[in-house]
Amino acid sequence: MSISPASTWADIAAVGNAKKVLRPEFKPTSAIIYEDQYLDALILTKQAPSIVNQDLATGSVLFSFPATVFKHHVEACVAIQSQCGPLPGVRPISYYGVSSDNNMLLEIKFRDDDSTTKAITSGVSLKDKIFKGFPTDFSDDNTLVHVKLSLLHIPDQEDLKEDLKESLESYGRVLQIKEYSCGVVLRVS
Repeated sequence: MSISPASTWADIAAVGNAKKVLRPEFKPTSAIIYEDQYLDALILTKQAPSIVNQDLATGSVLFSFPATVFKHHVEACVAIQSQCGPLPGVRPISYYGVSSDNNMLLEIKFRDDDSTTKAITSGVSLKDKIFKGFPTDFSDDNTLVHVKLSLLHIPDQEDLKEDLKESLESYGRVLQIKEYSCGVVLRVS
């Protein structure tokens, strides 16, 4: 079809579409290769003060429960107190802002250190699940840094995790390694 001055925009678009080269579309996918057990705790500990616009209490413990576990934060406090020990102070942090994952987030201040340790190590057992608290007093030098690397040498998949952890240790503790790909993984044997 030739384009003439009398052609409509639809005719011109049809000519352009006929000349398009169709390429398969690949959507990027990711897979977590390694994740430190304290990553979620550290992320919540960094987010909680920004939710309430003030610092967390020294020596307090954060608990995160799915919204379906308790109807009200008082029920959560009763369960925590019965399994961990007396708690003179509670702050329902999830009430101060909209939680992105609809979890109930509570800051708990225990009366004694033994109860605090029990909340962190043993946690609260509910419906065949254990919810462990995590300390709010991670040191101030725990700054989360997101590093993206590209154009890496072609790694040996068996050694990739250990090699990356070792090479990044000089910058601090590695909390997560995630591999991104375009959806095609070629395995040669």
